Amino acid sequence: MGGPGLFVSDPEFVSDNQVITSNFNAEYGRNSGSVVNVVTRSGTNTVHGSVYGTESNSALNALSNTNKAFEGLTKPARFNDEFTGGTIGGPLWTDHIFFFGGFDNEIVSQQQLYASGLESGASQTPTPAGIATMVGCYGNTASLQALTKYGPYGIGGGNPTPQGPSTVDLPAFTFTPDGASTATSYAACPGVQIGRCNDNSPRDPSLTTFQSNWIFNGKEPLLWRFIYNKSSFYNTDAFLTAASGYPTSVPALSQAWRVSWVRTISNRMSNEFSASYGR
Repeated sequence: MGGPGLFVSDPEFVSDNQVITSNFNAEYGRNSGSVVNVVTRSGTNTVHGSVYGTESNSALNALSNTNKAFEGLTKPARFNDEFTGGTIGGPLWTDHIFFFGGFDNEIVSQQQLYASGLESGASQTPTPAGIATMVGCYGNTASLQALTKYGPYGIGGGNPTPQGPSTVDLPAFTFTPDGASTATSYAACPGVQIGRCNDNSPRDPSLTTFQSNWIFNGKEPLLWRFIYNKSSFYNTDAFLTAASGYPTSVPALSQAWRVSWVRTISNRMSNEFSASYGR
């Protein structure tokens, strides 16, 4: 598997890991540095399986120094990580056809505080009170309507609140719209409140993985494998927008098929043909 486009997220799916750092065989001739093979499990003549799960949450967590000093939280943000799965493998025809399959699902429910300007220390925005002051100075212009509806405080799901507000005096200015022949003059607008926007929005990533292996084991064994990953990350900061009040959802889907056919030519030589497809 070349890179993180598809990954085996469940150790119960893995038979062993192989790390090759030198003396590559011919099938690895294109690569340099190192090669990591994740060998998935196969069925045997004995039926075997597992059911498992883990749970972690924020019930016993304490506030960090950052939470106390900069984020104004009085209790830890919600975090709950639930991981469950199961596998089963065995024979369909003893010594000839084997199967192995697995499924897991991870659901993470959390709230994470994002504040505009925490990354750069400089980005601040007019608060709702500041916007109201600007409307009194300039009227309810299209720009101020857009800032009210689509700005950091326009998304109410995370209960956005001002952090460290201060006031600034906006100077008088003259503005000429594109294509206009006359300019409009505006008087100074004192006492406009600005500050960072704290957004405590829910972030709920989830991950689903499925794997299926089949081995048709005769004189010339044939292996079929299918791996399926589906991820859904809700209200993330993947594009550094949530810190400005614009969370984004990032879905992802990856799949991989592989067919391998091994033929024994003699007691000293064998040949393997494999074909794989990933998306």
